[in-house]
Amino acid sequence: MRTAAGETNAIFPPSFTPSLPLFLDLFSSLSPLLLFRVLENAHDVNAEHILGCPDVGDTSFLFEMGFDNVKIDSCSEFRNLSLWEQLLNQTGRAYIIEDCFQGGIVGNLSWCPFTHFRTGGDLSQGWNDIANKLQQVRPYTRNTTTPISRPGCWAFPDMLQVGQVSPSTQEANQAHFGAWAIVSSPLILGMNLSDQAAMNLSWPIITNKEVVKVNQQWAGHPGKLVREWFPSPGEDGPAKGSFAWAMACDGTASQTGWSV
Repeated sequence: MRTAAGETNAIFPPSFTPSLPLFLDLFSSLSPLLLFRVLENAHDVNAEHILGCPDVGDTSFLFEMGFDNVKIDSCSEFRNLSLWEQLLNQTGRAYIIEDCFQGGIVGNLSWCPFTHFRTGGDLSQGWNDIANKLQQVRPYTRNTTTPISRPGCWAFPDMLQVGQVSPSTQEANQAHFGAWAIVSSPLILGMNLSDQAAMNLSWPIITNKEVVKVNQQWAGHPGKLVREWFPSPGEDGPAKGSFAWAMACDGTASQTGWSV
């Protein structure tokens, strides 16, 4: 965070700050899949920054501490994302930049100064919210030939809730992870990695190499909704956006004759 004089102060204890680069290097060496993010969310009283612009002090701190992933949050007053990109690029390090303005500032075909952008609000652990957040990706994947969501400008429905989805079943967590993979969302874990029960539930899901390949391999399109239909018969059916729930077939006459 910065003082009124424009000086950058770390949010970490002074005794810890000098060790932060070593801390990041250690954990990065343990797993190349681990990314470290800093939330840029400072509220500055310096009049120079009232226009909502970061300065070189912000990006210098990120560089010096060894961060390679920065999240520009919607509660930050520094909303000039083009300037953020410019200053971060000047450090010479390739940064992953999240635009976390919850659908308020999104990329388009000619402007996208971030690597991924939030398409809506914060994702909760409930299944209905997971389904709704997935729907909010659709405007950015709808175009078959020139989708807005593309390499270097991914639509992001928020970090994963795998391991803590409600209902807490293998199937629900697997469906959540698979849906995020299909639409090429960045796969960022949001669970407590020290929660052994959550890890036991999640590990077979998040280590599924075939699903990760679907997410990582670009084939000209990020993945999109192919078809939707009403979950009950009749011309009108329920309101658009309703959900169909499936149950195991028990062989009774009321459950036969269905087709998709």
